[in-house]
Amino acid sequence: MRKSRIKYLIMEHLGIRLTTFCNLNCRKCADLLPYQKNCHYDYNLLMEDMDKILGVVDFIKEILLGGGEIFLYPHMNEMLLIMRNFRMIIK
Repeated sequence: MRKSRIKYLIMEHLGIRLTTFCNLNCRKCADLLPYQKNCHYDYNLLMEDMDKILGVVDFIKEILLGGGEIFLYPHMNEMLLIMRNFRMIIK
């Protein structure tokens, strides 16, 4: 008889593009931000998407926040506080 093992679904990295707003206008921008329309990731949609993702994975090892200048994202404080409280997110 085999011993059953508990297996977890672990997402190593999750990248979230919060915004395309940026203070700079780099000619060789790796994200091509000077050529994109400026927009922010809708906060409510972000929270819905996080709920869906956390509904199917057991843990997320790391969330990488990116985009343009992420400190221009208007809901940065609320988002960080909420994500910090998700027990499934390791860092």
